Amino acid sequence: MSRSELQTSLQLKDPEHFRSKYINEALNAGLIELTQPDKPKSSKQKYRLTSFGLRTKRVRRMSLEQAFSLEMKIDVTATKADELYGRGQIQSKFAFKCPEPNCNAQVTCANLDKPKSKRKRDPYFVFVSEHNIDCPLKGVNSYGRSPKYGDKTSDEVYVANSIKLNLVAPASKGIGINSNSDEESDTNNLKEKPNNSGTGKRKQQKSKTLSSMVDAFLASDNFAVETPDGLIELKDLFIEIDNQSIDDFSDEFRIYYGKAWINKNDKGYSVRFCNHLRYKNLDTSPSFFISNDLIDQDIYKKFSHEKLEKIANSKPKQIFLASQLGPYKSYKGEFINFKLEGLEYLDYRVLPAKN
Repeated sequence: MSRSELQTSLQLKDPEHFRSKYINEALNAGLIELTQPDKPKSSKQKYRLTSFGLRTKRVRRMSLEQAFSLEMKIDVTATKADELYGRGQIQSKFAFKCPEPNCNAQVTCANLDKPKSKRKRDPYFVFVSEHNIDCPLKGVNSYGRSPKYGDKTSDEVYVANSIKLNLVAPASKGIGINSNSDEESDTNNLKEKPNNSGTGKRKQQKSKTLSSMVDAFLASDNFAVETPDGLIELKDLFIEIDNQSIDDFSDEFRIYYGKAWINKNDKGYSVRFCNHLRYKNLDTSPSFFISNDLIDQDIYKKFSHEKLEKIANSKPKQIFLASQLGPYKSYKGEFINFKLEGLEYLDYRVLPAKN
């Protein structure tokens, strides 16, 4: 949009005040950018949201406004939780639940324990466990991002010299995908369509699925990866589970990995890592759950009941789990868990047999 269009949409009259207090501050904050950066005074100059601006816009539009504090026994906003944490009245970012009285879905207040000077974002609430079946908030996307990271959006910004992590499940069932998947998604039907209006074709953002990212990581490749939280080197995107304190992890998108057991039960498959993680006095193996419902809804042959039954209850596998937030301490017991967003967030490798 042009400067005058932006000013009109905000119903502001003074152009100098609008330029200094809105345009310049948004530019300095990295929320918007010039469409013609080499010609800042061009009469055809317009402004568009940066990738950071888009993420901020989505957070404000889709965030969970309140959560129930298990320590204070009241509903609080993330801002209020931050205030109470500073006073010592709230002591854990994991001690929240869904604000609906009949729902026990756990909520984490991300960034609550991070010093303000080191925060990329203010604290915000995130659902980390499943809702009760009739909870009206069941469909809320508390991350403030697209439900499946990698979805194409009309306002997507091209980021040069980087690879986007694509976590979009294929739309059709029954097409027999063996992994998630073995090919880069910048080919075939996930390519962005050319935009022939205006100045020509839109640049295509290259992307890789989780499986391709894992292959690159195991091959010791390294390149910049675009995640929901910004750019990160591939080698820094992966975190091996190895007796760390979960307080040391940032509340940002990462891929956690390590040897793990897959065990079948009546409701699905539990996955428990061999190595431990710690939280205060708790020292335990972190775990997550693959429900039968999730398997039934998915199209990957790699995660079919038949495949999982073959690898369950046998030898450990190398598990890779993409997580929007990371591990959390369950308020229901002495457990450290991950939330599995979907099977496109999961990959595994069979470990080579020892001689």
